[in-house]
Amino acid sequence: CQTGPKDIINDDDNGFLVPLSDKKLFVKKLSSLMQNSELRARISGKALQSKSLYSIDVISKQYYSLVLKHEAID
Repeated sequence: CQTGPKDIINDDDNGFLVPLSDKKLFVKKLSSLMQNSELRARISGKALQSKSLYSIDVISKQYYSLVLKHEAID
């Protein structure tokens, strides 16, 4: 993915990025999560922290700011 998941997920920090066709790596990462409760807790905690960056309030304020900036240029 050139955009999207890799813009939101930091591999091995708040999730895992696995190439679409790499089934072996997918199984490895999924198995790691299934077998390691500390890893699950760490990944999910980091994911919840990063989730706040993409809340409707945060995104709408950024969008509004962008619109105001664009209007000021015109």
